[in-house]
Formats: sequence, C-alpha cells, structure tokens
Amino acid sequence: MSLESTLSEVGSIIGKKGEIVKRFREESGAKINISDGSCPERIVTVTGPTTSIFKAFTLICKKFEEVSIFTNAV
Repeated sequence: MSLESTLSEVGSIIGKKGEIVKRFREESGAKINISDGSCPERIVTVTGPTTSIFKAFTLICKKFEEVSIFTNAV
C-alpha cells in the first residue's frame, strides 16, 4: 500500500536519523519505504503481511495526527 505525503509529514515519520521510521518498522514488522526528496510530495510505501501493513499505517496515521494537532495548536 502507498500514500502520498508532504515533506513535513514525511519528516515527522522519519525522525532524527530515521529513529521513528525504524521503530515503526520494528513494531509493525512491515517494510516502510519513502521516496527520495526530489519533489514536494513523497510516496510512503508499506509492504508485508496484511496485519503488519495495517499496524504500520496505524502508527503512521497516529503520528500525522500528532503533528497536525501540534501544528494547529501553535
């Protein structure tokens, strides 16, 4: 499965030195790939068993929500 994200959204799931995306990979068991930064939109692709994909997308969506709430609160 894939989703299109903005640069700031993708930054929130990558984290410093890739810490967050590494944790998401470990917690979900899914492979998470993010397209290079050559365009404003980035493609996040998640592959693996269905349950792993679902877990990864849940983690990603929760992170996007946290960033959205924080950004709107400032």
